[in-house]
Amino acid sequence: MSVCNNVEGLTRESTEAQSEFVKHDGFSVLLRAMQSDIEKLQIKSAFLMSALCQQQPHFKRLYQLCVVIYIVYFAQSAANKKN
Repeated sequence: MSVCNNVEGLTRESTEAQSEFVKHDGFSVLLRAMQSDIEKLQIKSAFLMSALCQQQPHFKRLYQLCVVIYIVYFAQSAANKKN
């Protein structure tokens, strides 16, 4: 969890760090973290993604795409658990 906290601390206040975050596909990493079985990691990842998108309007489109992917993932997971 400390890695998530460190990334959050760096990216929330620095536009340069945010650019590097996007350059290295940070939103995909957060999306995969939200798919983890670790609830605390899911919460921290979702919070960081939300915070970044609230601070930087140009991230909102990426965020919307990730949310759609996330919803599809959970719908598929729920369907698989029923089978």
